[in-house]
Amino acid sequence: DIFLECKGFKLVNDDWQSVGPGEWALLLYNGGTVCDDSFDMRDANAICQELGFRSAVTYKSGELFGIQAGLSINLDEVGCSEGSSWSDCDFSTSHNCQHAEDVSLICAGEENPPQFTLMDGNQNTNTNSGLLLYYGGTVCDDLFNQTAADAICSEMGYSGTNSVFKSGSSVSEELTKFFRGKRLITLDSVRCGSSNWGECSYSTTHDCSHGEDIFLECKGFKLVNDDWQSVGPGEWALLLYNGGTVCDDSFDMRDANAICQELGFRSAVTYKSGELFGIQAGLSINLDEVGCSEGSSWSDCDFSTSHNCQHAEDVSLICAGEENPPQFTLMDGNQNTNTNSGLLLYYGGTVCDDLFNQTAADAICSEMGYSGTNSVFKSGSSVSEELTKFFRGKRLITLDSVRCGSSNWGECSYSTTHDCSHGEDIFLECKEATTCRMSQKRQRDQIDNRGQMVSINRVCYDTLTGASSQWRDCVKINT
Repeated sequence: DIFLECKGFKLVNDDWQSVGPGEWALLLYNGGTVCDDSFDMRDANAICQELGFRSAVTYKSGELFGIQAGLSINLDEVGCSEGSSWSDCDFSTSHNCQHAEDVSLICAGEENPPQFTLMDGNQNTNTNSGLLLYYGGTVCDDLFNQTAADAICSEMGYSGTNSVFKSGSSVSEELTKFFRGKRLITLDSVRCGSSNWGECSYSTTHDCSHGEDIFLECKGFKLVNDDWQSVGPGEWALLLYNGGTVCDDSFDMRDANAICQELGFRSAVTYKSGELFGIQAGLSINLDEVGCSEGSSWSDCDFSTSHNCQHAEDVSLICAGEENPPQFTLMDGNQNTNTNSGLLLYYGGTVCDDLFNQTAADAICSEMGYSGTNSVFKSGSSVSEELTKFFRGKRLITLDSVRCGSSNWGECSYSTTHDCSHGEDIFLECKEATTCRMSQKRQRDQIDNRGQMVSINRVCYDTLTGASSQWRDCVKINT
């Protein structure tokens, strides 16, 4: 028989079960706790990365878990430099601590975890109603009121007011479904003066029992991805209303604009129908026959809450922020889009390699303001390891069959439907942006002859004054 001793760090709950990203967990080292002497976010980041997470979200000290009292304290005086790995950190395996100094923390996955989630009786978080969780722990009802409920729903991306909340004995039967004794209470004394969460005050310590946990139902529209995470401007998202989908009967751009504006965006970019997201099949269809006039607000629109639809008619859309979103972006392995190489995205979704060639790559790079020559692209098994960094299964494939006769994107053809898998996603490297100078004719027309200009997204900007001119008035010079 094998006897085994495991070493190193582990994040656990009160059942000694491993805890993933986005939830409070007790930090263990070689089976014992870690003391907070000298501990700071540099140490938390190094430890979360050692555990395979992207970074730490936050940490705190205290006797937060019932299992702590029976454990040894195995680590103290942790000292890591900014950006260092665990192998470069200092520490001591002796200590002068009590369990009130034990460290608990939250680690982040590839994306920052949401502050708030709702969980139903089946432990499902793809819902608009259920037990309210703050970084995986419950929320106490001290001072909680309607304004706080609306602020939290708004923070989760819902458009509506009149959220419904309850706590105490009225939900005692529901509470038994949530193993409430196995979760921390992570938020208390929430006080909000408006429906803007940023203006609310709260405490992360409490004097509550789980009989005071908040259950919340959020109303209105929300844009989500397959993880039920809110989606911002410029990316395809599934449109929800009161937690269910919206049917496309009678739906047009006037409706899309009114809904995007109701959600706080400037307008809609586009919409389409279909079973584009994996979560659709498990949802109800809550809205149909939407009818909005040109320029109207949602309060003036007609709609029906009964329907004769299938999920193949569900509406997905893209909303625009203050500026029109870029069609194309490149994203590296750290989810950074300030880069000239990475996963090619079209309105937040990936691009399939069907028909894709060098001319298409150059046209897209040129459209993004790069030189438009000698771009480098790849797809398929050659980038399978890179693809795992991007949660490729969580993104739509939004562009296929790109065919370009020149490096001018305006002359390219493409399809927004596809028959692809994410193994065909395009990775693209664009060459550095070009500089440009005004043409001789343009220079003759200007008395001050400002000279060198820089191109950004095919517009030339004067490096001295910031004044812009059309691309056709400039002559490109590759850097």
